Amino acid sequence: MRVNRGEPAYQRGEYDTEKRVDEQVHGVWWILGHEDHKAEGTARMFAEGLVWLDLNADPWQDIAGDEASHEPRTVYGETATGLPMSLHAVRFIGGQEERFAGRAHARYVADRLICGAHANNEEQVETSALSLSYRGLREWLLSTAVQVPTPVPQVYPVPSTGPEDDSSVRVEEWERRLKVEADGVVVEADVAKRLSTSNRFRSVYDTSAVLRLRSARPMTLAEWRRSWIVPLRDLVLFATREQTVVLYIRWHGPAYPHSTLGVYSPPDTQIGPPNHSEYYQRDLLPPGIWGEQGFVDLLEGWRGLYLSLGSVATSLFEVLNTVDIPPLTRLLRLTACAEGYHRVLHNERPFAPDEHDEMVDAMLNALPEDQRIRDQYRAPLQYANEQSQRKRLRWLIERAAEADTRLDGQTNVITGHLVDWRNDQTHLDKAREAPPVDELLLLNAVLTYVLEANILLDLGIGDDTYFCLSHGHVWDDPIPTWLEAHSASASRSRPSA
Repeated sequence: MRVNRGEPAYQRGEYDTEKRVDEQVHGVWWILGHEDHKAEGTARMFAEGLVWLDLNADPWQDIAGDEASHEPRTVYGETATGLPMSLHAVRFIGGQEERFAGRAHARYVADRLICGAHANNEEQVETSALSLSYRGLREWLLSTAVQVPTPVPQVYPVPSTGPEDDSSVRVEEWERRLKVEADGVVVEADVAKRLSTSNRFRSVYDTSAVLRLRSARPMTLAEWRRSWIVPLRDLVLFATREQTVVLYIRWHGPAYPHSTLGVYSPPDTQIGPPNHSEYYQRDLLPPGIWGEQGFVDLLEGWRGLYLSLGSVATSLFEVLNTVDIPPLTRLLRLTACAEGYHRVLHNERPFAPDEHDEMVDAMLNALPEDQRIRDQYRAPLQYANEQSQRKRLRWLIERAAEADTRLDGQTNVITGHLVDWRNDQTHLDKAREAPPVDELLLLNAVLTYVLEANILLDLGIGDDTYFCLSHGHVWDDPIPTWLEAHSASASRSRPSA
């Protein structure tokens, strides 16, 4: 995959990053298995992630009593138009008491709301097509996607507000559009503008981004989330170097043609203050670099890499998407992710398995014929055919130096600092002082830079890796600071082990 530098950067400063919005839906609700105890109420989905269920009168106290009503349970609902709904992990948090009539008003909190199905979990909900968006997707697509020469009006029967608003259709004009197919799923990535207000002096447009995914076979919502929703979310996170969350997940069902079906759950992370309020250009996959075929390569390469990494990818991007992790904790987690990254993708055993087994048996046979003694040595010897953490980190840093030659000669000193702090905090040596915060912050930044370089190389970008790194770190490049602080120690760094 080759980077095309032909399209200039898009100036994104005029836009505010898209945010989740508050929504609500009214209906009749009942506890699973107790359909004769129904109550009218409103489910409110707040932007910060809370899902509330407010009931005008609460008949469920008679079912479980005050204490048991705190236990999580599944609640089904239905709107006036017959749209089924499901609330998961519902528990009581408070309400108003009536002396002779139980709770007159009750509030419950839930972990998830599904509109369009009575289901106990996401494995029971199937769809062959859905639409979704992420925080930061609009800004990234505006700078990377293919511009439509003439805006094309498109009419979508999509309600403008909550799940039950089917009042009208809306007309959208594409600003950018990509349509690709990867792994049997058609992906349409659009940035559309809609007329918001207009008068004799000017017209104001709302601009938003959407991903539309369509598969030949129906997939469960859990499968969509594992295979597409989460990997694409972390692609936006990696590409923009800004926190991201899923803004919405929606789809349409033939049984409910005038209603928007979807799932609402708390965001994956709490969005912190912006890293840079005066600019928003930190893309590792920078503006204008992907044509349509390049975007196909990017999607296929990213999903292949992400799914191969498995839990390593989950842990790594959870760290990168969280701002309030203490520096030392972040460093320990990044170090573990780096070790896991190398183990999954670039592991090299020192000896062949059969050769290793023969040597282990020979060493054990040389010990006294005491089973307790042999068991004591057997377990450590089983791991003797694995590379050490020091070697894995050194390999990743040396590979990053192929893309950024400023790291040449810094491999041992960076590795030594990372491993020293990891060992000190793992074994809690009381003689060691607490690490300086500045050093921890710098080590975090350098290790993140090394991991980003390796990911870009594994995506197949090759010679353009340094271009992407320099663009993504144009305002916060950690390497000059590291070289200034450790140039003297590079020549006397500890030898490789």
